[in-house]
Amino acid sequence: MPEVNAFLYDTEEGVDILVQEGADYSVAAARALGRDIAEVLGSRTSELTRSWPGPRAESLYLEMTATGAPTWPRSPKRRKELVQGMERGLGLDPVG
Repeated sequence: MPEVNAFLYDTEEGVDILVQEGADYSVAAARALGRDIAEVLGSRTSELTRSWPGPRAESLYLEMTATGAPTWPRSPKRRKELVQGMERGLGLDPVG
């Protein structure tokens, strides 16, 4: 992930994200992903944020698995932290 490293460590915006996320690289990277998704979607981001994931959030954290990805977190708590980082990047304000 050289591009993510360069963004988070070599740009003012990336460093700000790292600081806001308590220097948690993975959550900061998820937040940068959310920011990139919002940039690609542009004005259509609101369509995603209206339905994302709503009352199904806790199920998402429990069921979100990645078979064959040995570094994917097994802990639903950690998955929640990553998803919430992405949500912050999308402009949502998830309650931690």
